[in-house]
Amino acid sequence: MVILCGTTAILGSDHHGKYVYEYSVGVMQQADTKPIMEDIPQPSSDSYSIGDRVRIYIGSDDSDSRYHGKVCEIVKVLKDDLDAETGRTIDAYSYILRDIESNKELPISFRHHDLVPTSDGQ
Repeated sequence: MVILCGTTAILGSDHHGKYVYEYSVGVMQQADTKPIMEDIPQPSSDSYSIGDRVRIYIGSDDSDSRYHGKVCEIVKVLKDDLDAETGRTIDAYSYILRDIESNKELPISFRHHDLVPTSDGQ
């Protein structure tokens, strides 16, 4: 819960009963300056191509969460008609990946929204 009071945002209290707040309304941070919300990486707005490097970004509640954070290379691009159902062209794409670290192909494919671009060298 965030309560805005003038230029002070009261974010709540910590486990010791002390209020945790930040005087700059535009910056929502705890007293230890760690961001409350992390920047969530976004998938590419274009389809990936064979040879592109991506990072798997899926939630901890996903049945394939053991792959979260792995950097992989696209080895095959698959296309289906899911885009007709969702109205988003990019939803038609899924990918077969090779784990960069182990050099092994992963046993499952990943949808476009589960992958985020990596910067070179990662």
